[in-house]
Amino acid sequence: MRVIDIENIVTNMKDDARFVLRCEEVFHDKISSAAASILMNKGQKPIVCLTGPSGSGKTTTAMRLREYLENLGVKVCMLSMDNFFLPLDQRPPEASDWESPYCVNRDLLIEDIHRLMDGELVELPVYDFKAGGVGGYKPMQGDKDAVIIAEGIHMLNPLIFDQLRSEATGVYVAPRTRIITHKDRIVRPEQLRVARRMIRDYQAAAIRCVRPSSAPRVSTAASSTTSCRTSRTRASTSTRSTTTSRASSRGI
Repeated sequence: MRVIDIENIVTNMKDDARFVLRCEEVFHDKISSAAASILMNKGQKPIVCLTGPSGSGKTTTAMRLREYLENLGVKVCMLSMDNFFLPLDQRPPEASDWESPYCVNRDLLIEDIHRLMDGELVELPVYDFKAGGVGGYKPMQGDKDAVIIAEGIHMLNPLIFDQLRSEATGVYVAPRTRIITHKDRIVRPEQLRVARRMIRDYQAAAIRCVRPSSAPRVSTAASSTTSCRTSRTRASTSTRSTTTSRASSRGI
């Protein structure tokens, strides 16, 4: 696991304009390596299941993979698992946690992936996190020669991946860099991911409040005890907030 002193980061950001470029080059090399593996297996495994913990840079990596492959003349269809959440009123009792795989309409997700593989025109759902349901649909034309990139925190979960395993390549993304701050305090990768998610969701300006199922109902005067949970809505630029953690993302 890589360890970086924050003073080095600050100094390089101020004095060396090539620092960001070098970080981008490291990230590009990882994208290139993952793309080579995908293309090698494309004939038998045209699906890419890309996953990683929250705030790890999944969407950024998926978009960069798509861009890289398209520049090579490869048709790419990209979809996000986040748009396949079940509406709040259709979830089973055990699916109160947004990060539970039981919150996802897994059957529809897998069906749409296969329809894109078959070259069909698919109406993909667009989830409205504020309303807690499907807010609309976006058409996507499939292609039998396309690479289908599906990204989300559960894309390698056996509940989903076991139904795609024979035709899918798995890619895992996560920052692994530790940063040493003032007074030798260590910022762990999971703390970096929390910071990235906070910045991302703040920029997306999509915040919703959810009362934990175990918590008692409270009056308006006592509403400060309500648990606020940010939605998983993504903004295309917000996931690019931390160059150093993106540069250390790992594709497997």
